[in-house]
Amino acid sequence: FVPREETHRKWELGGVSHEGCAAIAALKDFCCVLTGQSADTPLDRRVFERAFAIIEELERPLTERLLSILRAKKRVTVIGSTNADPGRECTVAFAVEGMKSAQVAKAANARGLGLRFGHFYSRRLIEHLGFDLDDGVVRVSLAHYNTLADLDQLAAFFDDTF
Repeated sequence: FVPREETHRKWELGGVSHEGCAAIAALKDFCCVLTGQSADTPLDRRVFERAFAIIEELERPLTERLLSILRAKKRVTVIGSTNADPGRECTVAFAVEGMKSAQVAKAANARGLGLRFGHFYSRRLIEHLGFDLDDGVVRVSLAHYNTLADLDQLAAFFDDTF
């Protein structure tokens, strides 16, 4: 991690986005599928803008459902906005009072749910928020291909666990 007094390296990526490099060749085709256009459609910024608007439309109900599940749990503290307002990503971090983040994530993983825990390269933020650096927070990362049924499974896990 870059020391506070070193500024020249703070704006560099932590590493190459290998998944981004691998996916870039298929991005236009994927966006055409999302927008219902032919793969022969000329490469145009509008194709991408429409596709990303569709992705946001698909993710918003998922984010709303996830946040409503978390808000219903008295022991859960959501990190960040608890509303699915425009611009709110469907990646949500939270902590559970009386439980280690590792405990929550590992129990979820044992049930086939892909929750993660840690500081997620935001060490100073986790410290500032008063969380243990080694344990951090729990993170749910949804995307437009998740379903409300996936969230029903997550809600059932939460009901059984806390």
